[in-house]
Amino acid sequence: MPLAEKDKQLLFDIGEEMGVKDLIKFRKKNASNEQNKYSLTINSTKMCNDLIKLGIGPRKTGLEKWIEFNNHEFQWAYLRGFFDADGHIRIYKRNGYQKARLGFTGNPEMLLSILNFFKSFGLAKNVNSITHKQGCSDIYVSSIRDIKLVFNELYKYGDVKLKRKYDKFSSLMI
Repeated sequence: MPLAEKDKQLLFDIGEEMGVKDLIKFRKKNASNEQNKYSLTINSTKMCNDLIKLGIGPRKTGLEKWIEFNNHEFQWAYLRGFFDADGHIRIYKRNGYQKARLGFTGNPEMLLSILNFFKSFGLAKNVNSITHKQGCSDIYVSSIRDIKLVFNELYKYGDVKLKRKYDKFSSLMI
């Protein structure tokens, strides 16, 4: 699992949680158009098989599917992981008013599942479409009320998170 150097904190948090921090390695960029990375490789057949049973493959394919855990905490933790990988939050001012936009990028099936998950909690009531781009799609939530509720649920369960996205997201909560 390689991550950009600026996001190494997430790998160290995962490594600490699993007791494998010593397996994290630094990979220097090989070309000017690359970036330095940190990686965590775990060679556990059992863990790999368990992830495959859940429907999680070895790398991002763009064909990821929503996994139904039938557990409120696990579902929000799963969404937090998806947000860390393929989500974005923008907080800005327009005409003196605080604005925000929470977005997810992925395949239409996954995004529709996320949208339905939000709607099951009464969130994203005004979001009715998926924006298609070349090779992927996006959904956006712009209601500050909804975004704050998503924040509260997203970070309520578990401590492993991408700090730079958490910090940006939490700036809306002030």
